[in-house]
Amino acid sequence: MREIALKEVMQNIYTHHKAEELTIFPKMMQIPELRGLAFELEVEHADMKQLFETLKTERTDTEIWKYKLIPIYDIMHAHWLKEEETLTPFGLDYFSEADWTQLGQHFDEIVHKS
Repeated sequence: MREIALKEVMQNIYTHHKAEELTIFPKMMQIPELRGLAFELEVEHADMKQLFETLKTERTDTEIWKYKLIPIYDIMHAHWLKEEETLTPFGLDYFSEADWTQLGQHFDEIVHKS
């Protein structure tokens, strides 16, 4: 059961990360004030992937398995806070509504293709 749940979560997160990396991150890299945040978010994607890939090789039938999720959760939580507290509220300071619409459409296209 855990293997199936982990596989589904990984697929959804990897798809979401891919969409971010192909849409919003390149736009953020063009804005000096957002460049550092874009790098930071990309590093967090890589760190989460590394932890997920390691976790999927572990036995899931042990009590300790669920505790191995904690580092992934910690990175994800910090990542979400950065997006929700830093980028989302101030997004219109850097991108027009039309930009956001276009980014959202491109993001959705990538998610639906994956």
